[in-house]
Amino acid sequence: MSEPPVVLAARTAEDTLDGAASWASTGWAVGHVCVIIGLIFVPLGWAALRNHLVNSRTQRLAYIAATPGYLGSALSISYYGAEVYGLGAIGHEPLPTATPP
Repeated sequence: MSEPPVVLAARTAEDTLDGAASWASTGWAVGHVCVIIGLIFVPLGWAALRNHLVNSRTQRLAYIAATPGYLGSALSISYYGAEVYGLGAIGHEPLPTATPP
């Protein structure tokens, strides 16, 4: 049998102290920072596609498709950034001997 996968940020009930501890965990922050890094690469991919299609019939379509991609990534990055720091601080509050990061 294979070993169980390593879980960086365990999912627990969010209305318990275990849920607060999971929000305050390093795994929670690392997971969200990884998503932010991934979302930085999405617009780079759109830009590469747009540059590849310069002077082709689909250049305008690539531009039209890339614009919402840029906006979506920007809005998602700000959401995940707020969640990393906001929920981390909220998770530290109810824990005994809590010290915010």
